[in-house]
Amino acid sequence: MIDMKKILKKIINKKILATWTGGLDSTALVYLLIKEYNCTVIPYFINRGQRNYMKEKEAILYYSDKIKREYKDKLENLREIIVDIPPKFFKEKFRGNIHIFDLRNSDILNQGLRLAACEEIAFITTGSNVGDTFKDNSKAFYKIKNKESRTAIPEKNILIVAPFLELNWGKDEMVKWASENDFDLSDSWSCWHDNEKQCGECPPCMRRKEAYVKYDLEDKTQYLK
Repeated sequence: MIDMKKILKKIINKKILATWTGGLDSTALVYLLIKEYNCTVIPYFINRGQRNYMKEKEAILYYSDKIKREYKDKLENLREIIVDIPPKFFKEKFRGNIHIFDLRNSDILNQGLRLAACEEIAFITTGSNVGDTFKDNSKAFYKIKNKESRTAIPEKNILIVAPFLELNWGKDEMVKWASENDFDLSDSWSCWHDNEKQCGECPPCMRRKEAYVKYDLEDKTQYLK
């Protein structure tokens, strides 16, 4: 059993809404919630117009089947929400401007908050970790986001939890834990592109590769390079 931080004790045995992109972080998170915290997980996936949509969706469906075979009643069917993030206006008018992706994580969480309110779920989890660089993936951001949630939807008292941040984990700790628990993450999809294999060169691919190096673990992911 991993170290139970105070805030993480709140989610033990609870029904949880989990953001799932099909990537290494969110896939490890779904399995962690079920195996370590005995949560019942309701996964939600944002179809936001990303070019690697099909690869992300395929990864989610693959791991959904895999996890359900082991924990039949702990993973509910995927909720897929279609919403452009960022909206087409920004993609067309400001293409190439990095700021069109500002607060993307906040936009994704807003959909989760609506879903949690509608489905009467008290907790939302996200795969944010210590290696994330965007400011809306930080502990400081989630503190403010939770205050916003309690102010905007006070009757629901929904709490957003970032387990990997609470555990002080980066990707390297995720792949170590997954390896120790015989959970192969090689079929998760991190790459920005939608090639037959992951490119091996974009920033998410590079961070993925680096994660396996620290603990000298075999990376079974298929890369083009």
